Amino acid sequence: MEKLLVILTFAILISAISGMTPSAQALIPTMGFQFDYDPANWTFKANTGDGSFDASNAPDKIMITGNNNGFGGINTTYEVDILCDGTISFDWLYDGEPVGGFGGPFFDPSGYLLNGALTQLTNDVGAEVQSGSASTPVVQGDVFGFYIFSTDGGFGPGIFTMIDNFEGPTCIPVGGEIIPIDQTALLLAGVQSVSMWMIPVVVSGAGIGVFVIMRTRK
Repeated sequence: MEKLLVILTFAILISAISGMTPSAQALIPTMGFQFDYDPANWTFKANTGDGSFDASNAPDKIMITGNNNGFGGINTTYEVDILCDGTISFDWLYDGEPVGGFGGPFFDPSGYLLNGALTQLTNDVGAEVQSGSASTPVVQGDVFGFYIFSTDGGFGPGIFTMIDNFEGPTCIPVGGEIIPIDQTALLLAGVQSVSMWMIPVVVSGAGIGVFVIMRTRK
């Protein structure tokens, strides 16, 4: 059975470590639904409907399903608090109701919301299956999320079958810099496996850094 091992290593900043030098600014994006954007930090609201979300494939992607309980005018939302300034970006794939006339997506318009304001991404008169990419600037204190609005509550829900390639801003301490971790640094830390997942060293003005290494073991 695989287990997750987390190793926290504190180190004095010395540029002699494999000749590494600071290589980034004090702000980097989080890739995927992890860390600040882990599904545990999001709030799902069915709002009296029967919508749902599926985060079983996180951090790579999530899925959101809208309302289909027979009652219209219900918004299904999935939101997270923004902790620092930056840009949210993501790709999306949508599957609407298999209904003719105006087209399925007309009955379940969907997109993202920022502080309660809706930005529709789907095309009301477009195909049943649609896709695209989106981005929006955000600041600390904002609430960002995704929504599917069911106008009719029937004939099948609108579904964000995939929201992936998600990126969101991550806060780095003021005055901090980032140092990449290479194999030499890992060996100095006593880690022998290359099968691991890691984040960069964050270095404060005092010259003390920390890196986190995560790997699985049988």
